[in-house]
Formats: sequence, C-alpha cells, structure tokens
Amino acid sequence: MLYVTRQNFHVFLLIIIVIISAGCSQKSEHQALTFSYEEFKDKYLEIKTQFSPKNFINISPQDLVVRTTSFPEQKIDDNQIDALNNDVQCPLRYENYYKSNNSGLLVKVNLIYQPEIKNPSFNTINSINQLDNPNILDQYSDLKRPLFDEYIISQTGFLVVLNFLDISNEFDEDYDLKYKKFIEEQLDFYGQFEDILLSVI
Repeated sequence: MLYVTRQNFHVFLLIIIVIISAGCSQKSEHQALTFSYEEFKDKYLEIKTQFSPKNFINISPQDLVVRTTSFPEQKIDDNQIDALNNDVQCPLRYENYYKSNNSGLLVKVNLIYQPEIKNPSFNTINSINQLDNPNILDQYSDLKRPLFDEYIISQTGFLVVLNFLDISNEFDEDYDLKYKKFIEEQLDFYGQFEDILLSVI
C-alpha cells in the first residue's frame, strides 16, 4: 500500500513543475524560430536597395513591385495564387532583374517566402544548354536550347532562386567559348550576391 507523505508530495509537485517548464521553454524556442512575413519582406528590401553588383545593371524599378501569379486548377492545396492566404497584397515571391554590361546575360533574383525552412542549404543547380545531353536521346541532341542555369538555395524562412539566361541571338559564335563566358559571368554575379545575402541574414 502506497502512503503519500508531505515530502513525497513536494517531490512529485517539483517534477511536474520541471516537466511543464521544459515544455514551455520548447514552445518559446519554436516561436522564436518562426520567420514572419514582415521579416521576409524586409530582407528582400535590404537586398533590393543594397545590392549593386559590378558589371551588371539593375533593370527593375526602384519601388517595390507587388505582383502575384494565378495558379492553374490544382488539387495539391487550396492556394489560387502565390500569395499569403491568397491575399494579393502579400505575394510569396519578390523578384528583381539584372543585366550584364558585357553580354546578353539576364539574371532574375527570386526570394520566395517559405517559413518552414529552418536550415540554410545550397540545394542544386538546374541547367539547360546544348552541351548537357546525357538525358536527351541522340536523335535530339542537336536541338537548339537556350543557355539557362538556375540556382536553388534555402535560407532560414525563405527560398532563393537565381535564374541565369542568355538572351543574345549570337547562335553562330563558338558555342564552347560562349558557354565559358556564360559560366564566368554567372559565377561573378553569384559571388557578389552571396556576399549581400549573408550580410542580411
């Protein structure tokens, strides 16, 4: 038979208080990690106003452009547009365009609100070019393709997608040389962008 003494009761009560306190502190830590939409918007504006890469010109308006994209009919979720709670005043993606001063390289910087992302990561580079043929049948390997690279990077609370596209019409020039220049310029841009990105996070 179990007898509850005053001392045992106090020990039991102390254990309960410790457990509850631990739970509360975990909740507070979780709340502290929540990345708000306003924080996301502020970081985008910091990058937009402070980033002025050498050898490139910013061709986007100085004012904040609020735009959303309508989705096709889809069954993945209830979202109709890329906006927070389908509110057109709160787009989930902000963008900025830059053009090379030395070639036809066009760069689009996209910041996409993703509050569930907790850990920074350089995820992948998606490429389209005429030299990248392993996943194309031989009879289609001479198909004309644009020079396009896409960097996908996770940061705490948002996704960064960098689109690099060559918009020149110089198809007759040495393709290997053109591709080399394309890579050199995108690496130059990325190095400068990474510096400003890391400075605002």
